Amino acid sequence: MTDHAPGYDLLSTELADYVELAPITEGRVRVGRVYDGPALRVRTLAIPAGVTLREHVAGAPVLIHVVAGRVRFEIGGEFHELAAGALVRADPQEKHEVYAHEDARLVLTFHPEP
Repeated sequence: MTDHAPGYDLLSTELADYVELAPITEGRVRVGRVYDGPALRVRTLAIPAGVTLREHVAGAPVLIHVVAGRVRFEIGGEFHELAAGALVRADPQEKHEVYAHEDARLVLTFHPEP
């Protein structure tokens, strides 16, 4: 959901908005496009329980916000157990991996460098 108004965009009003963009699908990670703008991009990820989003890099500075569920997040050679509310910042080429202990939803905000 994106409502446009002069000076701002209302990107989401509740978690259900992310569910519509990327439903939980058994065995696979789903990606939903929330917003594309000149200074940032926002995506939502739906990761079903037991699924791993294998090691990768973001390619741009990114904020990773766990909005539902529990995940094991590996970054910088360390493992972190994260629950809803957790927020991680990663540099563009920092390798990371995510495993969902239970159905999980993440919101990623990419800040491309000029």
